[in-house]
Amino acid sequence: VDEDEIIAIKKRYQKGVVVQFIKSKGPIGAKVTEHAKLQDINSKKYRDLLKSALEQVLDALGITFEEIKGIKKMDAFF
Repeated sequence: VDEDEIIAIKKRYQKGVVVQFIKSKGPIGAKVTEHAKLQDINSKKYRDLLKSALEQVLDALGITFEEIKGIKKMDAFF
């Protein structure tokens, strides 16, 4: 990123502007969607978020994520 790009970015993103971003690979961990490429997406982070949300819903129903995923508990064998 050169100096001109930084100035252009600062002009575009001022206070009050809504910015959409993705969780990305790399040290920063996020990237503005306008500048992101498909390979930048950190799909593991999105899977972890989805699993966390699903576990909360399943917990309220008395079901574990492992049961849904097909992992058997030891109790199932007795």
